[in-house]
Amino acid sequence: MKVLFFTGDGLAIFYRRLERGTFELPRTAADANTAGVEIKLSDLSLILEGIELASVKRRKRWHSAAVPA
Repeated sequence: MKVLFFTGDGLAIFYRRLERGTFELPRTAADANTAGVEIKLSDLSLILEGIELASVKRRKRWHSAAVPA
């Protein structure tokens, strides 16, 4: 798995290879034609730990409104 991560002032590339097994990546609408997928950091953490995203039950969380500029 290659991960391109934007740090705010530049990009970092991470590469991870498994000795056994596979990573389960999220499904996309155009799965066959998609070169890349944008995912949340929390989802990436679950994928790297081998947890199926479909089996995860998320609780609703409060999010603050965007601050006007």
